[in-house]
Amino acid sequence: MRILHAAFMGNYLPGIFNQMEWESQGAAELGLMHDVVLFCHDGVKKESKILKKVSLPNNRLLAYIILRFKFYWWLFGVVGKYDKVLVRYSPANIIQGFFSLFWNNVYTVHHTFEEDELKSMGGVESKLLVLLEKINVWITLSRVSGIIAVTNEIAKYEVARSNYRQKSIIYPNGYGKLPSLQVSSSSGKDIQIVFVASMFVGWQGLDRLIKSVHASNTSGFCIHLVGKIYEPERKKIEGDHRFVIHGVQDIIYLDALYRRADIGIATFGLDRKGMKQACTLKVREYLAYGLPVYIGHEDSGFDDNFPYVQQGDAEIEEILLFAKKSKEWCPEKIQLSAETIMSKSILLAKLHEELTDK
Repeated sequence: MRILHAAFMGNYLPGIFNQMEWESQGAAELGLMHDVVLFCHDGVKKESKILKKVSLPNNRLLAYIILRFKFYWWLFGVVGKYDKVLVRYSPANIIQGFFSLFWNNVYTVHHTFEEDELKSMGGVESKLLVLLEKINVWITLSRVSGIIAVTNEIAKYEVARSNYRQKSIIYPNGYGKLPSLQVSSSSGKDIQIVFVASMFVGWQGLDRLIKSVHASNTSGFCIHLVGKIYEPERKKIEGDHRFVIHGVQDIIYLDALYRRADIGIATFGLDRKGMKQACTLKVREYLAYGLPVYIGHEDSGFDDNFPYVQQGDAEIEEILLFAKKSKEWCPEKIQLSAETIMSKSILLAKLHEELTDK
């Protein structure tokens, strides 16, 4: 069976690129007939065989339209060459809706509650996008052969809002080649906590963590914040030595930071998107570096018997208790235990088995 997984990104997004790059590598390792193509602006400096770069104008609106049109026009020309085609779903995208009228072997891939996320933006633009998304769903999901989602919760959401009761497959986010842990260094006496996000938007729940820390007199720990922090949160933590702001950083910088950390933390406001479950790349990145993880949501990739991921509220005292307990654990054991669950190759092999059965 020959499969294509295709997507596009307007700007370079490490999460999307890494997932698809690792998928391509996993397919090669497994000897699967599985092509991965990711459309992007030709200004993206990253080089990879999966990238298909297109020239776009400087005008943002024109670039938005042209990228999508070129992607779906290309897809229209190749879809018949594959037994199954997986397409990353694009919310409020009427161009996608139009081209979906010609689909007959396509599965859409979903990573969030699209309509709810658009509603959370607020304002007039949000209302317009929600309207476009309702039209998009009505057309696109009536044409697909099935739905692929990273969590059970998202799969149920998509099936319920489509009104067509399509078959669904769960395909969690995974991780590629694991880093070496041989040169990891001691974190010292203070507990080192790392919290990484592309942008600390509302559903990351940074404000809840700040509130808990400010309500506590406890010291002896440091929370390293990596990513874009907006001014309201930035002002709240000014002068508090328990927070260190690193800004937006690349994986080389993160590599060094992870090796000094005791635990990673992630996402304390997922309920603001109406969600309880997630399957984030950041959690998998922490585990790949042998870091235990404390999160504010259910991670669908790990069950309650997996000891190195703990779910809880954004309460600093609970986080510190988990961090102290985790000092007894071996990073190499954490890494290897997680690999059997989050390996992209293993997850891809399962996906092929399910698609073969459909």
